[in-house]
Amino acid sequence: MYIGKTISGLEDLAVKEVKGEIVLSQTVAFKKLIKNPRTINTVYELAEKSTFSSIADIVKASEKIEKMLKKKERYDIYCSRKGDHLFKSVDVIKEVGAMLREKGFSIDYKEPQKTIFIDIMNEHCLIGMLIQQDLGKRPYRVKYNNKSISACIAAAVVMVANPKKTDSILDPFCKDAIIPVEAHMLKIKKIHAIDPLKNNVRNAVINCKYAKTKIVPQCYEINWLDTLFKKQSINHIITNILLSKHDKDPEKSLKEFFHQAEFVVKDAVTIITNKPEQIKSVSSPFVVKEERKVTVGEMYYTILKFSKS
Repeated sequence: MYIGKTISGLEDLAVKEVKGEIVLSQTVAFKKLIKNPRTINTVYELAEKSTFSSIADIVKASEKIEKMLKKKERYDIYCSRKGDHLFKSVDVIKEVGAMLREKGFSIDYKEPQKTIFIDIMNEHCLIGMLIQQDLGKRPYRVKYNNKSISACIAAAVVMVANPKKTDSILDPFCKDAIIPVEAHMLKIKKIHAIDPLKNNVRNAVINCKYAKTKIVPQCYEINWLDTLFKKQSINHIITNILLSKHDKDPEKSLKEFFHQAEFVVKDAVTIITNKPEQIKSVSSPFVVKEERKVTVGEMYYTILKFSKS
């Protein structure tokens, strides 16, 4: 059995991707590894799943990892902890490391060959052998935008939109092109990437090239969409609209966005935003068909999927 760690709010999408089941918040279990999962950040092979009331219980449960260990190999220990406890992650690492050393295993934090993963969530503890970590840090992403989103969330936004592989999609605020590239990774063929800022387009071009896509980001204001595209020639607009206090007249910009979307979009508009009520308050011919909350640390996002009324 394998465990995949995802982002709060994306569990069902991760389950669909790996053909597994939700076992805890941000945690899915599955039986077969897949190559390059898009919605999962960490994967480990499970040795033990239990509940605990003290650090001693965690150390006891950690003994089950022995069946995965070899005396000739060197092991690091990583502890991910969420919840209120009377101990810290470093305390768990120290206690479990001492127990394994007593049993004759080599614990080496500087030059390990493998990593033991201890996953603590409130009263639950899962222990296993790390297989992959930081999958959300895509190798193609060499340029970042400060209003962009994680690659796992970008992939999820595309999954919520649910375009067919033959559909045409458009991101009119592509920033560093994370959504267009993730759409490409999900096998969407016809992808258009636009942004009104030249610097964003330069960064988007670089990321698209590193990802080995044929996407060619272009610099246009949103009011150019009805000139660039024929009526209802785009199946889906999929984009990121993160708003801040520094934005100039966001209401006017949102009205223009939906006005242009009404002309070019045939099927749906899917947006990830930090201001869902402001987006929904704009008068347009679109109605919300799906609303999904996504949480990353102290950041709260909402994915809104609109269709024409």
